[in-house]
Amino acid sequence: MVEEGLPIDREFYFGHRAGSHFGPTVFMASSAGGMDIEQVAADTPELIMKETIDPAVGFRPFKRASSPSVSASRRTDWQAVKFMQAFTRLRTADASLMEINPFLLTTDIG
Repeated sequence: MVEEGLPIDREFYFGHRAGSHFGPTVFMASSAGGMDIEQVAADTPELIMKETIDPAVGFRPFKRASSPSVSASRRTDWQAVKFMQAFTRLRTADASLMEINPFLLTTDIG
């Protein structure tokens, strides 16, 4: 499938590792990521934010203080937080890792 290109302002990385008996649920994000997240992880792992998510509570809005800024305004910041909350609620029987890579902020968002 071919889609029309988007006017990209910035690329981000979002990942969600589902919890299991091997460890807790972890949300990962990077404002330095996008398509080159593997290189970021190898060269500058401190640029990847990792937050343990309590399954009883979920991703809380205050977590955005430690998450990478994905906004051009307070409105897009809140939209990103709502997306992060929904993304960490995803559950599938076979997935141990889910990624949005790249997560885009376009120039036409205001």
